[in-house]
Amino acid sequence: MDKAYINYQPVAHKWVTLTAGKFAPTWMKTSAWLDPDLNPEGGSEKLSFDLKHLGFVKNVSVIGMQLVYNEVAGTNLPVALGGDSVVFGGQGSLTMQFGKRITTTFAGTGLNWINADPVIKAIFAKTLAGNRNTNATIGTGTNIRYASKFMYADFIADSTVQTWWDKYPLHLTLDLLDNPRAASDHNHALWAEAAVGNAKEKHDLQFGYAFGRIEQDAVIAAFNESELRAPTNVIQNKLYAQWLVQKNTTLSFTDWIGRTLDRNLQNAALVPGLPLAQHDPYVSRMQFDVIYKF
Repeated sequence: MDKAYINYQPVAHKWVTLTAGKFAPTWMKTSAWLDPDLNPEGGSEKLSFDLKHLGFVKNVSVIGMQLVYNEVAGTNLPVALGGDSVVFGGQGSLTMQFGKRITTTFAGTGLNWINADPVIKAIFAKTLAGNRNTNATIGTGTNIRYASKFMYADFIADSTVQTWWDKYPLHLTLDLLDNPRAASDHNHALWAEAAVGNAKEKHDLQFGYAFGRIEQDAVIAAFNESELRAPTNVIQNKLYAQWLVQKNTTLSFTDWIGRTLDRNLQNAALVPGLPLAQHDPYVSRMQFDVIYKF
């Protein structure tokens, strides 16, 4: 099931939004740490305040998150003893407007992934259809586990610049992520993206480029963008173009150009038979999509 959720926003207090179920993320994120195709399960509470008389500060928001990504049925064990796998965290954001043309949102997020080892066990047992594993691991067979713990300390700056061509605004995103609970110093991720144009009205065009550098244990490899050359330990370039043929039909082209960052790390994604002294070569995959909404 893709989505099944309840959203509650009191008419008299529209600054409060409560969400529970399986829902699209209510917080800012990028492909570096969550696949756009994934909808989390659990709860979210958002407090959002529009500020009309405070100069260039336009909005302040706070979001709480309580998510479940593995449920152990028939047991009341605490998490520390093999119970459910859960995520607790929150995000704070500040939206600012500089003049008439530039709007920027700064967002800081903290996410603590508790009891993540059932994910790698499910990948090894082939009972989880997530990304291939490129995180460092310890043990084998049913005793396999992650070498690192995971806590995402993330910062996003997202700007929209209204150009002199109304149909072609400039959209810039920078995402920096650190995992302070990693067992090594391979714990940073960077995602930077620039796009020109819209995909809102008939005949709109949008062109964009993104660059990602995600180290081995920055994020859980199972859950971020599935189209990357590898989910972690990767350098990725993305070129894309979209044309909104009709209000409900989009033609899309994407070229994914990426390679493994460090071929010498455990579980690195490599071309079969790659000579020992050679870097993983860049792999280019072209993707064409027709997206129809109804």
